[in-house]
Amino acid sequence: MKNKALKRVLIVMTAAALGGSSPAVWAGDEPSAAEALSENAETKENAGTDTALETDSVEEVKIPAEVKISLETEEIVLKNNTDKLLTAACKKNSEKEQKEDTQRNEWELLVTEADGKEHIFENVAPDKWQEPSLSEEYGFLYIKYTDESGKEQELLETSDEIMLEEALTVYTITSVNVRKEGSKESQSLKVADPGTEWKVVGGIPGWVKVEGDSIEGYIFHNYVTQDKEKIDEMLRRKEEEAVAAQSQQTTYEEPTYYEPTYQEPAYQEPTQEEVYEVSRQAFDDCDGSGHGYYEITYSDGSVGYEEY
Repeated sequence: MKNKALKRVLIVMTAAALGGSSPAVWAGDEPSAAEALSENAETKENAGTDTALETDSVEEVKIPAEVKISLETEEIVLKNNTDKLLTAACKKNSEKEQKEDTQRNEWELLVTEADGKEHIFENVAPDKWQEPSLSEEYGFLYIKYTDESGKEQELLETSDEIMLEEALTVYTITSVNVRKEGSKESQSLKVADPGTEWKVVGGIPGWVKVEGDSIEGYIFHNYVTQDKEKIDEMLRRKEEEAVAAQSQQTTYEEPTYYEPTYQEPAYQEPTQEEVYEVSRQAFDDCDGSGHGYYEITYSDGSVGYEEY
């Protein structure tokens, strides 16, 4: 009550000072027009605060766990592993396009974010996907699925190179090539050791552009991670395995002595049998380069190697 009376006196005094006349004292509790205006402003200010509190309490929009694609005869469901609200639509390629490119699939997929940003996947066959899912890495979307033969596949969107507003710290999961360009055929600048720290500054679909160790290049996106704990655990296990292996090598065991015996070898007629290849097995390099070697077994039991 005292605060209200004081406020009224101040308002009247202020009005009088502005008007050049002595303040008038009003009897009763009826507020003046200036007081009413002041109280109305307070009411609006409080109302605005209440509204802000109510707005803050509104639940965030829930991201659907699935993204649906309608084709001509069926509906495809993609598992949404992103934190984005997404919609998807397929456009059928024309018969002319398919005739000109016999390897071209029927569909082009457009995935749209809530803010209107678009991600295009060209030359896709969603009706042949098994357990497809959408994921996001470093600004790009990826579709992962199992094909008809049971092999896991990954689709990259079509996009130009982007640069990140803020660099991200990542670590190499394995020994991997850092290439001059984002391509398996590009020159390798160096082979990064497991656990090497890099700064991701941008990239293209499938490749992250990194800086570190006095170079700038590209690493295939599946060979880096932001999970420092995972890398530390991996390096710890490798160190323990190396120590255990070294310990086994340095342990000395007294050799068992055997009395040498001699046996006259039986004579065998030499043969002119031709040595031929029995089998060969391919072993890919783990850096995603597409290179590796064949292990070849021959009819005489010998083994040879051939790079590819």
